[in-house]
Amino acid sequence: MREWAARLAFEVKIKINKKLGWPFSTTRPFFVIFLYNYQTRVWDPVYRSEVLTQPSDHPNAHGSMYFQPAELNTEAMYDATQGMELSDDHELRIEMFHYKTQGSSKMLAYMHTTNLELRQASLNEKMDVEVNTFPEGELVGSVVLKDRKITAKLSFFSFLMEFGGDVAGHCLYLNVSLQSVKEGRFSGFSSRTLTRPFYYLKRNENEAWPSVYRSEIPPKRVGNVYQFKITRIFFEEVECQRPVSLNCHMFSP
Repeated sequence: MREWAARLAFEVKIKINKKLGWPFSTTRPFFVIFLYNYQTRVWDPVYRSEVLTQPSDHPNAHGSMYFQPAELNTEAMYDATQGMELSDDHELRIEMFHYKTQGSSKMLAYMHTTNLELRQASLNEKMDVEVNTFPEGELVGSVVLKDRKITAKLSFFSFLMEFGGDVAGHCLYLNVSLQSVKEGRFSGFSSRTLTRPFYYLKRNENEAWPSVYRSEIPPKRVGNVYQFKITRIFFEEVECQRPVSLNCHMFSP
């Protein structure tokens, strides 16, 4: 049994893939760190992060939501355990949540670990994590220990957490955008303004090409780029082997 470093620091980065069936309309993650109290047999919260809503511009973020490192004073944690000595195998629990402005926040996942396990874990390998399920949809997630730095005064651990939806069955995701060569005009139709584009998805069936999806009219426009809604289309397994085509059109009133 050995003493913990004077300080523990946890760097957490979260990536959420909204395109793959994320069950919520927004992304507002936060996390809470607990220390197990063996006397009362409950998990005592020792840290709660801020709530983030978008990827960070921090140099270590790399396109993720980057939380300010959670730094824990082990003396304060010692007090939280009511005088118990903190050993390397003292259990920690990290819970990840989706913050809701109304009602209770949704727990995305949780993981149990110890100081010793984090010291010995292989970097860039997935750790054991329990992912929650929701009426809004299935969820998948992973936690990877990306880095650590151990000194007599500080134990630093960096995590990358990723979450997305669990897509059941065979499906196709369409993320379609159109860009005009000139503002409001489409190449090849210089005399016509591209104000109401749309597209069809067609599938080959016995040498015919019936439509299986038609996009909205008009799509969202940013500058000269028209971005359609991300669409998920389910197919039977045998249908996945058939060719498909994407046909773009302009709507003429």
